[in-house]
Amino acid sequence: MSKLGDLYNSIYTKICGKDTDINILHYQYLSTYKLHSDLKEILGSVSAENILDLGCGDKPYKKFVLSFNKYIGADIYSGKYVDVVLDNPTSLPFEDNKFDFILSTQVFEHVEDLKLLSQVHRVLKRDGRFLISVPFLYHIHDQYDYRRFTKLGLNNILLKHGFEVIEIRKEGGIGSTLSIMFLSFIESKLNSNKVTRLAKGVILPFWICFSLFVNVFGLLLDKFDKNSNYYNNLLAVVKKS
Repeated sequence: MSKLGDLYNSIYTKICGKDTDINILHYQYLSTYKLHSDLKEILGSVSAENILDLGCGDKPYKKFVLSFNKYIGADIYSGKYVDVVLDNPTSLPFEDNKFDFILSTQVFEHVEDLKLLSQVHRVLKRDGRFLISVPFLYHIHDQYDYRRFTKLGLNNILLKHGFEVIEIRKEGGIGSTLSIMFLSFIESKLNSNKVTRLAKGVILPFWICFSLFVNVFGLLLDKFDKNSNYYNNLLAVVKKS
């Protein structure tokens, strides 16, 4: 990334936040605010001996957990916060019945073989909890982006792999879903070449104000979505029985 790009990201982050601190000025706000709210609520009541964060990245949700003895982060890429690098994306290098709680957010759309869920089931203790979140309506955001999940589809996949479903939450509505797609499309176009990236820096104040307007409009439009068929994300809590 160029020095100008670094400067842009630094300014944008200071104004709009990042990770779990993204605010309503950020173009991705509506794709994260409900997920973060649900994670804070659920993880804020979790007290566990051993926790696995599968696809942990920078472990942004560790701070939400009420209490734990060991918090292990696993990912296919090495990093500052990654405790275990997964050489085989279809297998977990842990003993059976090791974890009381397993967390995996926005990961399984990137998992080619869903047999990995059987590995999650294997390393989870009996009556242990597994929290998984996945997108339903979202743009392609990685070269390894294999699928999207409906509520029924996610429910059936989890049952098939031996889990007992406690709850599945739909996140977002028609307004936030359309807003996420619209703002992400514009962001991708602004990043498409050097000229548009320079223009993006020049129009930064306008881009932030425009994102705010679209985000507020999306939230208001969500209130008219009564059938809940236009959600953009799913969060499920299941247990090993």
